[in-house]
Amino acid sequence: MTNEEIKNLTREDILSDWLIQKIMAENKATRGLTIARIADHAKAFGQKGTFENMIKWFQKDEKEFLKKQEEETKKLQAQKTDLVNTTRFIIPDSRPDLKNMSCGPWQAAESGIFREGRYFGEKMVACYQPVLPSCKYINMETRTERVRLSFKRNGKWKDITVDRSVVASASKIVSLADAGLTVTSETSKYLVQYLSQVEAMNEAIIPQRRSTSKLGWHKDVFLPYDQEIYFDGDTKFNAILEDLKPRGSREAWYSFVQNIRGGSRIEPKIALAASFASILVKICGGLPFFTHFHGQSEGGKSLCLMLAASVWGNPNIESAYVGTFSGSDVGFEVKADLLNNLPYFMDDTAQVKKKMARRGGFAPLIYTLCSGKGKDRSNKNLGLNRTNHWCTTFITNGEEPILEENAQGGAINRVLEIKCGVDRIFENGHEVAETLKGNYGFAGPEFVQIIKQLGEEKIKEIHKSVLEDLKQYGKMQKQSLALSILLTADVIAALYLFKDENVLPVEALAAMLKSEKEVSDNERCLNYIMDMVAANPYKFKTANSEPVQEWWGVKENKYIYIIRNVFDRICQEGGYSSKGFLEWANTKGFIETNAGRLTKRKRMGDTNPRCVCLNRESINLNATDVFEIDGFKAIDSEEKSPENGLNPQVEQVRYEMEK
Repeated sequence: MTNEEIKNLTREDILSDWLIQKIMAENKATRGLTIARIADHAKAFGQKGTFENMIKWFQKDEKEFLKKQEEETKKLQAQKTDLVNTTRFIIPDSRPDLKNMSCGPWQAAESGIFREGRYFGEKMVACYQPVLPSCKYINMETRTERVRLSFKRNGKWKDITVDRSVVASASKIVSLADAGLTVTSETSKYLVQYLSQVEAMNEAIIPQRRSTSKLGWHKDVFLPYDQEIYFDGDTKFNAILEDLKPRGSREAWYSFVQNIRGGSRIEPKIALAASFASILVKICGGLPFFTHFHGQSEGGKSLCLMLAASVWGNPNIESAYVGTFSGSDVGFEVKADLLNNLPYFMDDTAQVKKKMARRGGFAPLIYTLCSGKGKDRSNKNLGLNRTNHWCTTFITNGEEPILEENAQGGAINRVLEIKCGVDRIFENGHEVAETLKGNYGFAGPEFVQIIKQLGEEKIKEIHKSVLEDLKQYGKMQKQSLALSILLTADVIAALYLFKDENVLPVEALAAMLKSEKEVSDNERCLNYIMDMVAANPYKFKTANSEPVQEWWGVKENKYIYIIRNVFDRICQEGGYSSKGFLEWANTKGFIETNAGRLTKRKRMGDTNPRCVCLNRESINLNATDVFEIDGFKAIDSEEKSPENGLNPQVEQVRYEMEK
């Protein structure tokens, strides 16, 4: 009660039943303060002692009532259900998951839920509509429990799944009013009591199921297509789940896509393979990777993205499933965790090019997403939230390569850059877009079933065959692993889904991969330094000339001396680590040094600065013959694969399928 209400109380009000009942209905946390204020006000009427005695009597009565109620609840739990009240809701045949349940002292019918109070004629209303706890879910990642409430609104049953803490708290359950449940601050505590008692008395008949907030693989179950595990993710993801439902004509989609697969352009075939590959990354023991399409505007890059997305769901660029690069790192992590093993699509790098440039390009984002793990974050209780995890493919597009020339080798290893041709990929782009927007979501579920039927061992066997076939091309192992998973998905889709001969040519795709020399940061740094030296000849002293203005160093016989601070500046401007390069160059014999150092003294006029001494002769002899760089080993192959690009073991799979 407010101070104003207490000041307006009369002598008769202080000793009235309605005031005592109003005080006792208050929360115990505020009740004591209200009693103290009214007692102080009662002094003016000489009724303080009488008022306090009445309060003590009612408190004693309340205590006895609560004790009796608790005993009755325990007794009711032990009794057979036909001896206690049962809900009398009208449940349609279309909802076999709902059942009328024992509800103890509560009267539960279509008109609402209530029970008798302590006083004659008093009713404690829990809700003015039918409501039941219809299922319990145990989350597989967090082990926390959620409860599904089923309630009738406007003559129709609705479901809402909430944390158990919501239905256990009178203050939190009020938030369900936004979902259509008729609960107020006055009825909330009785609704909590009702739901608690119904759940306790019907524990044996309320089903309990496993749940998850992640799509994709859960052992041999794949969400959202299998029903053994319930998806209990945040309601904000409902739009993505809706996008993953099939729409249109299966026959129209397959006919359209098979025409594309029979065409001469390789880009849409790669997009399809990358999309199918997402559910194989985990099975094949790979890490997440990017497949990025780049080329001129209106060349068909976005249509390739749409084609790949139509395998699983709504390919519209503006849909909830297909996203863009406009978002935060946390947002990318959360969506990747949700999709888990389903492909993640992002359209048009140009939208955030300037923003990413300020952050050092797209490389940091690629590192994060290709690690398959989000950052550890604390919660309000100073504990750790569940860490986000995923294992999938990221399919993106833009007018330029997603990585800069000076990007670190680790980022390059995680990206398959697909350069689109000069000509348009699709002759009628509008027709392609409209066909895909109207027909989608059929191939993905069918491909999942094929993977289940083949089993992990068979898939790993095919993958091993493809990986062996890539060894002859001498590419970096991480990129070869990513490409091998993509090719494995393409082979399986061709043999078991499309049943055609339009597999991707291994040799052509292998040519798109970076060689070990192209990927190595140190190799690229060496090339960059030699280019800078060649571009600035007048900054070096030679036998015939001296620099007029700025000195960079000395060229002498087979050596190039570069002043150390100049060398550091050149490396920094190119985005390379000078110290890391010098340590690598020293092990390769590309530099001359003084004992215990990575530099060498060189007299230049009156000074004798420390310089980086490059051995041009050693560089020319050995720079193209580096077999191990940055911890990655080149993949060698003693045996050549057939000229047609497919390993004999994969041909055997084809033979078995034809048979």
